Amino acid sequence: MFTGTAGDAGDGGIGGRAFDLVFFFGSSAAAAFVGVGLLLHPAWTVPAWWLFTLLADGPHLFITATRTYLSPDDRRRLGLALWLAPLWLLAGPLALAITKVTGSRGPWDLFLLFAAVWSYHHVIRQHHGVLAIWEHHAGADRFEARASGIFLQGALWAMIVVYLVVSPASRLTLGLPTLPGSGERAFVVAVLIGLGAATLVWLLAVVRHRRRTPARARSWRPIVFALGPVGAFSAFNLFVVGAHEPLLARPPNAEQCFLAVTTVGGLVHSFQYLGIVLATNRRRYQGRGRSALARLGRAPILGYLAVTGASLVGYGLLNGARGVPGVAFFGLESDASRLFLGVYWGLFFMHYQLDQIIWHPSRDPALRVELGLARSS
Repeated sequence: MFTGTAGDAGDGGIGGRAFDLVFFFGSSAAAAFVGVGLLLHPAWTVPAWWLFTLLADGPHLFITATRTYLSPDDRRRLGLALWLAPLWLLAGPLALAITKVTGSRGPWDLFLLFAAVWSYHHVIRQHHGVLAIWEHHAGADRFEARASGIFLQGALWAMIVVYLVVSPASRLTLGLPTLPGSGERAFVVAVLIGLGAATLVWLLAVVRHRRRTPARARSWRPIVFALGPVGAFSAFNLFVVGAHEPLLARPPNAEQCFLAVTTVGGLVHSFQYLGIVLATNRRRYQGRGRSALARLGRAPILGYLAVTGASLVGYGLLNGARGVPGVAFFGLESDASRLFLGVYWGLFFMHYQLDQIIWHPSRDPALRVELGLARSS
């Protein structure tokens, strides 16, 4: 999500110490608590998914508009790229049309695979972006920032590979036997050993490097963030919650085989993103303008309530149209539900694309100030 380099320490955080504790550390603790609740009470899975969808996932999607289409300054700055992003809405309908013409599910399945891979990649990039900000505030040099970024992204990709091999839900959706074979088990053991070794090497290298540079800031927040709210939480979600999926009895499609994992992991991703946008908007509009967007930007709670209102209506209807637990306006495998599923993923592709454009603090001095990476002049 973010790209940039570490530099001189800023004012101490993205939105302030208490704000950051809630959105970037507390969100993982709260999501883990939800995960335990779902394991103890699987019947809560569908209500929890709906609450996550309407109160976290939808708002995190719609709040991107406050950094793009709703802002005159951003519209001028982003130019043509902003107006090309909606072309992603055509990807799903096009894949569906090719599937209908050819009579093969291949194009549609490839579209869904692309959606799943880009979605996970987007989550990893956001974790890396937040880590880069903590590294900045800790005064990390290029070696430490690069080593931590490579470790974090590699570890998260290794975890999802292992999950796909060992998870009963993923094996079910991939058409594999229920239990992994001997070769698959050996592969998983090798990956886990490699992951453990990489974690140890990274941790020792970073700690040793820090001790050699005593003049630098001594904040251990980046290491704590990587190991706890990201690493340990991801392992819990994939290998503890995920080991019991599908929690939903007799899931009608592949997506509903992963409702608990999606809910628990999505809570962290969504609230991290909401925290980033609310904090940057508050800095951007402090003492500036009397427009509705500026007023919402200066008031994070009102800003969140505004995008949540849009989510309750627009996102709720879209999910009902594509077919989700408890609400399905059309048959799950009907062309109508697939069409709206394509639109649903198209909106996320827009979100992913826009994020790759708007979060570049190394190129945007104003954004550096808004992220707390530099002081305003």
